[in-house]
Amino acid sequence: MTAVISTTGLSVRYGGNVALQPVDLEVPEATLVTVVGANGAGKSTLLGGIAGWSRGRPVFGGKVALRGVDITSKSAPDRARAGVTLVPESHSIFYDLTVAENLGLQRPRRGVEGHVFTLDEVYALFPRLSERPGQRAGSLSGGQRQMLAIGRALLANPQLLMLDEPSIGLAPQVIVEILQVVRGLVDGGMTVLLSEQNVTAVMGVSDELILLERGTVVLRGKPDDVKSDHRLIDAYLGMES
Repeated sequence: MTAVISTTGLSVRYGGNVALQPVDLEVPEATLVTVVGANGAGKSTLLGGIAGWSRGRPVFGGKVALRGVDITSKSAPDRARAGVTLVPESHSIFYDLTVAENLGLQRPRRGVEGHVFTLDEVYALFPRLSERPGQRAGSLSGGQRQMLAIGRALLANPQLLMLDEPSIGLAPQVIVEILQVVRGLVDGGMTVLLSEQNVTAVMGVSDELILLERGTVVLRGKPDDVKSDHRLIDAYLGMES
């Protein structure tokens, strides 16, 4: 199975502090790989390292490849233009603009092969957005803002969609709704890398789980294969977001 994104020894440090130990990772085509762990485990750091983006001034190590092509030297905007799309924990929407204006600002990447998402398709995935095109994004609920952020990302037609902690602050029913949409996208051919603290919520939708602790991969495998591991049971399973 083709790896859409792969890392070899990807590491991140801030000054003398190592935030992510070297990670080797492959995300195959049309799969949902979820990175789980507690706050500060390095989940967001890993996604940011793949996107080439960080709030601080990190030093990156290792290699990142998109469909086998080395993109390590590319900037974050160039990686985004190549199809590596990150929806950060902060949602990446414009709060003072309406739903329709937010979605209208996003343009598809040039030279996209295969399916190109349309506005109608985004509204079909997230009917609550279709009911509120003129509503200011800042007045939406947390779940609706997450839907809007994902919708904007889809309109960029990513090769890899990365979602950082999409369940934070959301009601359980909304979490299920959003994750079911993501799973449907994957079943339709989308490749997704997800970070999540709510392990229970992602067990049923993920193809592979990767457990990070203090910046180090300590466990990986299919959910059915790792669900009995004491490191998940003792610290994460059954945990509320």
